[in-house]
Amino acid sequence: MIRRTTLAVALAATLASGTAAPAQPSAPPQPVRRAIQPPVPPPPPPGTPSAEAGVDLSVTVTISRYQGDELISSLPYVLSLTTDRDGRGSLRMGAEIPVMNGAIPANAANANPAPRLMPGMYNYQSVGTQIDSFARRVGDDRYKVTVNIEESSVYGEDATSMETFRAPGVPVFRSFESSNTLVLTDGQSRRYTAAADRVTGESIRVDVTLTVLDQESAP
Repeated sequence: MIRRTTLAVALAATLASGTAAPAQPSAPPQPVRRAIQPPVPPPPPPGTPSAEAGVDLSVTVTISRYQGDELISSLPYVLSLTTDRDGRGSLRMGAEIPVMNGAIPANAANANPAPRLMPGMYNYQSVGTQIDSFARRVGDDRYKVTVNIEESSVYGEDATSMETFRAPGVPVFRSFESSNTLVLTDGQSRRYTAAADRVTGESIRVDVTLTVLDQESAP
């Protein structure tokens, strides 16, 4: 009995070893892929400014008023800016002018017969000059300069042509806006006529002068 049990166990072990799944062959090694590196550009010539760096500029905007060919006034404004993405120059200059919206008659005993201003009887009107300028490089020594101007002022007492419709003691305001783009080189100036006043006949002319300040970055 013991011998038969031993033979049965041996036969079962032989059958099990004969039906076992053959070992799987190992996968062949995969080739190593290397990233293709782009060619390195040659360095720029000495003195060439970086694309990230801006050039410091000074832009002078001169607003002149003429009566015919006679110069009446000329006011220069200087802005500093840089030719990068955020390069911008801005100027704000002005005042608040009180304008009556009502008046109280002067006291008969007062030696000054003019009406007097009282709180709440007047509003304020802004007058002055606002200039914004942008610049970018378009060539080795050329710059595209954009100038935006907004100006408002009060007509003077000598504006006799206003007297036909001006109310006594009430100021009259004038304004103009101008936007222009010029291509300039270092030290160059250009003039353009911005507007003509239809009431007084005055003409407004704008001169724009460019000066390169950052000589090390400039070509």
